[in-house]
Formats: sequence, structure tokens, C-alpha cells
Amino acid sequence: MKLRVASKRIALASHACAILAMSLPQPGQTDDTRATMPGNRPRIGLVLAGGGAKGGAHVGVLKVLEELQVPIDCIAGTSMGALVGAGYASGIPAAELEQFLVGIDWGKVVGGQGRRDLEPIEQKRDGAIYSNSLELGLGKAGIVVPGGLVNTSGIENVLRSYVASARLETSFDRLPIPFRAVATDMLSGKMVVLDDGDLATAMRASMAIPGAFAPVVTEEYVLSDGGLVRNIPIDVARELCADVVIVVNLVEPPVRREKVQSATQLFGRTMDVMIEANEQLQLQSLGPADVRVDVYMGDITTADFERVPETIPLGEAAARKIADALRRYAVPAPEYVAWRSKVTSSQQIDARLSEVRFEGLEHVNPDYLARRGEVRAGDAIDTAKISQEAQRMAALRDFESVGYRLEGDRDAPALVWLPQEKHWGP
Repeated sequence: MKLRVASKRIALASHACAILAMSLPQPGQTDDTRATMPGNRPRIGLVLAGGGAKGGAHVGVLKVLEELQVPIDCIAGTSMGALVGAGYASGIPAAELEQFLVGIDWGKVVGGQGRRDLEPIEQKRDGAIYSNSLELGLGKAGIVVPGGLVNTSGIENVLRSYVASARLETSFDRLPIPFRAVATDMLSGKMVVLDDGDLATAMRASMAIPGAFAPVVTEEYVLSDGGLVRNIPIDVARELCADVVIVVNLVEPPVRREKVQSATQLFGRTMDVMIEANEQLQLQSLGPADVRVDVYMGDITTADFERVPETIPLGEAAARKIADALRRYAVPAPEYVAWRSKVTSSQQIDARLSEVRFEGLEHVNPDYLARRGEVRAGDAIDTAKISQEAQRMAALRDFESVGYRLEGDRDAPALVWLPQEKHWGP
């Protein structure tokens, strides 16, 4: 009897040792390769840096990640990184992201080209006497100026169309891939991590370069570009889900002395210095399991939006250069196909409106907007039709932007227009 019990104990001990041996690194097997074994895959957080036009490079990196079959479990992005990251988190594959970015007419979106064609005739006649587009208002404290030099209605319209379906989900945790956008609160000077609300508004806040674009104002915050405090939000991705992070870092060439001579050059360089400082603090937190993709941008600058198509191949080349490091987190083809199928989602809206109404107006008569409008209750609508109507309304000089939301039944929603009257007054 004692011999039988001892034999069982020896067998159990041997079994335990075998299990332990299986869990330990084998010859030639590192902790990182062990982490990619089936059933023991680390959660991968993708971190996309801000950088204006340079951010198109993120799409090139995503294309390579898809080729290598590396799934992404969560995304954190700042500014242009938030734009690309939100699209991918919403379920848009890299090839469609490339089509979207390359297809944007930046002259219309940022420069306002074609806006006059959408204006009513009486507004065009008034505009004939103005020599520029500078606007001033009158308030109780005297002359009031806009919050930004660039009219943002075109940008906001593009963003809403871009993630039209995902905007129906208010929690960014419930997007196909959990997502966070980073902005700066201009009241406290602190980082604000955006995790719910309108996804398009979150992108817009993260991209609001002070002075160029008006901030996004909420009851609690005045939100501007997140690059001021966290241009590479590694800590945000770790808090969201990441066991390891893949970081896309947009690298500019060293600054030449002749580029920091004039007052305007020095002012522009001041913001770059602030951004580079917070970037280095985040990059220093990377560990041996993390992967850093350095994309060298050459002479492409933050404002070179017409060169966005050139940035995508730069991202591809940088990712292919470190393909071996990225491949550590690849999964077998069946597992990747299942993941890709789960997270892919169309952003098209195809519905028949049950109602159209306006909210938030103080000075403009909603009946006037309803009569002028071309989208009415009972109409069959899609993303393009809503976008076109939003642009027509935003062309009225009464508004600085025009938002909207769809609520209720997805097949027969109510369209709620949210025109934002110019805060700087008449």
C-alpha cells in the first residue's frame, strides 16, 4: 500500500515537472517567442504619433502589419495619429485608409476651395466687397476674433464621413478595436485622454493646433492638439490594454541653423521643442519586448498635406526594415483571418430618415434652414448625401461649423443637425 502511494506521488511529481519544463524557455526560445505561442499571445497596443501631414506614414506601417499578420488589440493616437488610429479602430483596413487619405482634397478641406459655390446668392453678392476672408465680431468686451485662422467646417465634415458608422457608438471601448485619442486642456495645461463621446469630435480635438484651428470647447475643457503634452502616448496604450507596444515614431532631420533665425522660425521651433521633450520621455519607457518603428520623413513637414501620398511608402519601408522584430507578434493565418473578420466594419450609412430637426440655435431661424435644406424626413440617405448637406449649411456665414448625429433606429434614424453659431458674433 505504501509503495502504491509513493508511486502515485512520484508520477504526480513527474507530471508536474513535465508541465514546468514545457513552460520554461527551450533552447533557442526567448520569452518574446514564447509569448506568441497559441493561447499565450500578449495584448498588442499600437501607438501612433502626431505629426500633421507626416502622419500618413502610419498607414504604410499598418499595411506591413497586415502583411505580417500582426493583430492589434488597442490603439492610442495623437493628432494625425489619432485620425489614422480612429479609422483603423473603427474597422477600416489599411488599404481603405490609404484610399481615404490619398483621396482627400486638402485644398478644399483646409484651404476652403470651392466653399463659395455652396453659398446662397445674397451672401456671394455681399462677399464681392471684401478683399480677404478675415472675420471679426463685436461683443460686450469689444472686438472679438475667431479661435483659429483656418475654418474647420471642411475638416469636421471629412472626419464625420470617415467614421460615420462608428460615431453611433459612444464608448471607444466598444469600437472593433478599443481606442484612445489624446488632447491638451488649455485651461489646466494637462493631458486629456478621450475615451467616449463623438469619435469625430475626439479626432478634431486631438488635431486642433493652437492658433491654426479653433479648440473644441466642452463644459469641462478647452481642448487643443494633444502633441503639446503627449505626442507619443505610450503610457495611454499601456493603461488601455497593452502588454507590449508597437510605436510609430515620425523622425525629422536635424534642424539647420539657418532655419532658426527669424521671429516666425523661432516661434515655430518653440512648439517643436516642447513636443520633442515629451516624446523623449515616452520613448525612454520602451522595454525589450516593445517595437519602435522610426519613420524618417526627409523634407516633408507637418503642413505639407499635398505630400501625404509620399508619406505612406516611407512608413512601409520603415516597417519592412524591422520586419523580424514585428514578426515576433504574428499569429497563424487562420487566427489572423478570424481577427480581421471580427474587427472589419463598413462606415457607410444607408437609411431612411424618420425625422430631421435642429438643436442649439439662438439666432438663426431653424425654419429657414429647413426650407433651404435638401435632406428631409422620409428621404433615403447615405453618408455622401449627409456630408453634402452639411457642407451646404456650413457655407452660411452664420456658422463656424455644422455637426450632426443620427439617433434612434439605425434603419430609420432621426437626423439631428447641430449647427454651431459663430461665437465671435456678427
